[in-house]
Amino acid sequence: MSEPDFSKPTLLDDLKQEYEDSFDDDGQSFRNYSDDAVQQDDYYQACSSFNDSTALASTTPEYQMQQKYTLQDLHPTVKDPRCDPNWPLATLWPVFVSNFRCAEIKMLDFRLRRFFASNDLFVRWWFQPADDYYRDFQTRAGLYDMLVYFVSEKDAQQAIERCNRITYEAFTLNVLDGREPVYFPVDRTLYFKHMIAGFDFSQQYFENNMARFGHIVCAVKYGIKSGAVEYRDTKSRDTAQYIQRLWDAVPVPKNLKKQRYLEDDMRDNILQCILTCPGAFKLDENETITRWALGSLDRSCLEEPNHTVQRIAIAVKKKPTEAQAIKIQRRKDRQVREIRRRICRDLRAGVPPRCYHKTMGAIRLFRRILTQIKREKKLP
Repeated sequence: MSEPDFSKPTLLDDLKQEYEDSFDDDGQSFRNYSDDAVQQDDYYQACSSFNDSTALASTTPEYQMQQKYTLQDLHPTVKDPRCDPNWPLATLWPVFVSNFRCAEIKMLDFRLRRFFASNDLFVRWWFQPADDYYRDFQTRAGLYDMLVYFVSEKDAQQAIERCNRITYEAFTLNVLDGREPVYFPVDRTLYFKHMIAGFDFSQQYFENNMARFGHIVCAVKYGIKSGAVEYRDTKSRDTAQYIQRLWDAVPVPKNLKKQRYLEDDMRDNILQCILTCPGAFKLDENETITRWALGSLDRSCLEEPNHTVQRIAIAVKKKPTEAQAIKIQRRKDRQVREIRRRICRDLRAGVPPRCYHKTMGAIRLFRRILTQIKREKKLP
């Protein structure tokens, strides 16, 4: 399946309405699957698009059903030794998932659990903080990150091994440990802290742009204006740093995590969720995916009609704020002054003026300023 055309800065109008409708009336600062419980019949009436053979593992013989859960399995008692024994989620094992595509936010719970079920994994619970990045971009673009909890360490490890860096609805997933940080290697990583103002673009847009310079091992966006990319070798990283001119790289911090957040970062929000939603961990044994996990239904319950994936370019053009416009204009003025200074210096020294910039926009600006100075000084 071909990638969406990310060069067109457009977004479907219905996503804007979807974004406005996504806020809870009570102003909750978190989301979990108990908020989104959807019956299977309702799901089939509302489902929109899914047509990616790399994600639906039921079509892949390698991932045919090999295990059956019992009720005891779905209520685990073995605690993660990395946790405080009194932590309410100590018996569950989380992974961090990012770049998960879901066009309809009300279907996020079913799509997320169905995706992992297609890989023979049962999602016991999941958590998603409703922070600024969630409100300002994720709900508008239909791309989400969250902590997904499994009932055993084995399931969590299999989720990472099977699902990390695979393509789901044309977007590359990151699936990493949810409790232990995974760090970027400094020698093969580029870190961007202040990306171009006025544009909101997805992690996939960022990765596709940087993939021109070499094989990418991991790409992450921490917010609208920051992100990092890891290459397979230092040569690709050096090539990207030298040639890429869209964003300015900054020194990579020593301990730069690949996860936007971990469970420890969200402890207070998770506790608030547990206190606010006492039934969050209640297991519905009649729910479709739970019945599949217990062996009551076969894999056909995970399938849905073969729809065409909606091609959505996640690169939204925004009008800069007044403060941003002033900052951009000051940057342009500094660039013009610097180019004029260098041209005048070269003319006084009697050498041909030289353009030190490599982008076409800067070269055209250099030529215009050079022509203007020659006219002012009446030079040939």
